[in-house]
Amino acid sequence: MGDFNDLLASQEKQGGLPHPNWLLQGFRQAVEDTGLFNLPMSGYKFTWENGRDSDSCVEEKLDRFLVSSSWHSKFLHSITYSLKVTSSDHLPIYLELKVFAPRRQARLFRYENLWNREPDCRHLVEECWLDNSSWDVLAKLQKCSSMLDSWGQSLHNLFKADIDNCKRDMKLYCGASDLVYKN
Repeated sequence: MGDFNDLLASQEKQGGLPHPNWLLQGFRQAVEDTGLFNLPMSGYKFTWENGRDSDSCVEEKLDRFLVSSSWHSKFLHSITYSLKVTSSDHLPIYLELKVFAPRRQARLFRYENLWNREPDCRHLVEECWLDNSSWDVLAKLQKCSSMLDSWGQSLHNLFKADIDNCKRDMKLYCGASDLVYKN
């Protein structure tokens, strides 16, 4: 990052004589050869001005962040922008680092075959399907899977309580020293 004193494109200059094309191509080639690329910047697009009156004013984007693809993948959501300042002919540029943290994927719905033995399961599916008869098939499936998932979680908690009760009863009848089981 910093003042590179060169331009990557003719649009990075306003006023004065056009920047020589051979210089543009040379700097672009140097950036490309190093495997870097220009990190986009928001705010005022020109970072330097010659400080002259409006008729002979020249503005250029000389300051920039050049980053590698590996850096960019680690800081994918980082942003840069120019800040306003009057004490220099260069605008400071600010980099706000935002580390890429992949979101945890939502838990996939899984239908448990054990649910077939539960009388409420069929009723729940029929109710969901018929109550939403105007919906398309995908919407019905999503709604139904959501309802089954919630219902299945509560069922799982009941099963867990039943298992814990059975283990407790087994301890009482068999004696704690005779019973070995794993959770």
